[in-house]
Amino acid sequence: MRCNNCGNENAVGAAFCMNCGSPLGSPAAEPAAPLPPQAPPEGNAQPNQQAPPSPPPYPSQLYQLPRTPTVKSVHLGEVLFLIAAALLLAAGFENFASLSLFARAQYVLLGMFAIVGGLLLLGMVVMPHILKPIEQYLDMIVLGLSAIFLFWGVAAMFGSNIGFDGGLVFIGGLFGLTGMALKMGIIR
Repeated sequence: MRCNNCGNENAVGAAFCMNCGSPLGSPAAEPAAPLPPQAPPEGNAQPNQQAPPSPPPYPSQLYQLPRTPTVKSVHLGEVLFLIAAALLLAAGFENFASLSLFARAQYVLLGMFAIVGGLLLLGMVVMPHILKPIEQYLDMIVLGLSAIFLFWGVAAMFGSNIGFDGGLVFIGGLFGLTGMALKMGIIR
């Protein structure tokens, strides 16, 4: 069936044109002229006019598909923060597990720092709204902690009583520094 308004060929028995939405089987309606603006009523007088009826919806407006939520794009710096958090948490918990064997304060201190740093990096990606109160200082805190983990990791790799898993701590600090440099735009 051919549309009288746009000339599109539609399926037989269709009520509306699939191209322009005008009713099929009737001549194309002339567009209505806009109403002239009217002065506002004075006092409490009510206007006697009703709003003009709305035109029938297009077929595409009748069947709206539900919108699916989109996935947030992931920044490379966030991926590096997640990897650094996993490495630091693993090193931190292993240093705490060694407490019963060696009972050295260095191991506990490295374990505490690594766990706090890992949770901080994890929170920056997963739950940034929790870190809102320290947002203005967050970049400097992460830079400082990552630099500490770099040096402490090297010391733990080569020192005998600094802590366990110096390699994990070093790589966690390196990934934290690289992620922060990406976030701050220092490297691209």
